[in-house]
Amino acid sequence: TSELTAVIDDREVARGEKAHALVHLAAIQRIQGDADKASQTIEKALEFSADSTPARLQQLLISIDKGVGSAARMQLDALK
Repeated sequence: TSELTAVIDDREVARGEKAHALVHLAAIQRIQGDADKASQTIEKALEFSADSTPARLQQLLISIDKGVGSAARMQLDALK
């Protein structure tokens, strides 16, 4: 995760690349069982790239992990 954090913190890295790194970091956090932290991270990714399909997919998976079915359903519909 330190390499991802370095990319995220680097001012010379493009916004899209930062969003991509944030998506990967959120996936790691989610897999490690920290859905709340993953949710915060994916929100940052969406700030950099609001139309990122990978970010939206991670957001859906986080909602499923958190047991928030209504949010997951809306996110799934938005991915279609």
